[in-house]
Amino acid sequence: MLRGDGVPTAAPRIRWAQGSPSKLASALRFAARKLRQSTARVQARSARRGDLRILRAAPQCGLRASPAGLHAALAARSALDAASHDRGDLLDDGNSAEAVEVNPVSQSARAAGRAGGSLSYRLLETFEGLFRGVVYKHRDSRLGNLVAVELYEDLYAVGISSKFASHVTGPPNCVVNAAGKTHGVAARRGDGKFGPVVPGTPKVMNPGSVIPRGVIGLAYVGVEVKIAAKSQLKQIDRVITDLTSSANSLKAKSPKAITVGIAGVNYSPQYIGYEGSRTFPVVRTRRQAEREAEEVSRRLRELAAPAFDELVLLKFVATNAGGFPFRWVSSRAAIADYGAALVRISALYDARF
Repeated sequence: MLRGDGVPTAAPRIRWAQGSPSKLASALRFAARKLRQSTARVQARSARRGDLRILRAAPQCGLRASPAGLHAALAARSALDAASHDRGDLLDDGNSAEAVEVNPVSQSARAAGRAGGSLSYRLLETFEGLFRGVVYKHRDSRLGNLVAVELYEDLYAVGISSKFASHVTGPPNCVVNAAGKTHGVAARRGDGKFGPVVPGTPKVMNPGSVIPRGVIGLAYVGVEVKIAAKSQLKQIDRVITDLTSSANSLKAKSPKAITVGIAGVNYSPQYIGYEGSRTFPVVRTRRQAEREAEEVSRRLRELAAPAFDELVLLKFVATNAGGFPFRWVSSRAAIADYGAALVRISALYDARF
């Protein structure tokens, strides 16, 4: 049955079966199926309207709230998730600092990540800043560029590749093209490429950066960034196609280029997606969220990683609601995995260039 505002109030009435236990069990299964179908219809209708009054009309949840109330509820659940870290299940020793308001398409994105934790790599700080304290909008193509360009700053900072450093400070005067384009080459645009500057074109130094921006004529390194924040299993085929297409396109035009993939996978049970003025809430159990995220990570390793010289998986937890908290599934693993990738990329750079 549905109330006037469309929220299921009770299971549909059934006639209790008389006779054998098997008939009674069959009647119970029928009632449960009818309730699930009724709930699904209400959820679908609510999603089409972009209405946040009903997040999940299942009896075990019982949540019905305004948009502000919904954000508060998800923020409270995030706090519970954080507390459960002590049991060693999903979350890591996360960052409890208060969220700061930042512009995700500026340098303050990285500052937000730094304010929330103690990560020492610029790429990880920038990635965190896409979610912490701000609404993450996956349709904004600039966000991948923000993350990708920081790989080159980190490569320079670790100082493992002498060739990489010398190519920045002297001939061939390499720069970063944040738009991921190679001038005069018809190829799929990446999220950030590094290579020799086109002679006669200007080099622009961004505040806080070591490597200048400019127009490149040949790619030495290319990065593609993809983030599966919600409905990961529904997105995974497209994500893998985009990743592998970018790597293959770069190799076809620049055979010696080092291809790097950065793939983020969200482990949060609750999440709100935003497209324009529309919102798309998702609620799962913790076990469902972890199982789905692990399956997505497995497919990325098996199907996308072979196309790249290096694919880095970044596992995180973000609700995109309330105070917009963020934490890594394991901050230690994120630092170790990314740092190891920097070592291998540095060695590849010295070997190829």
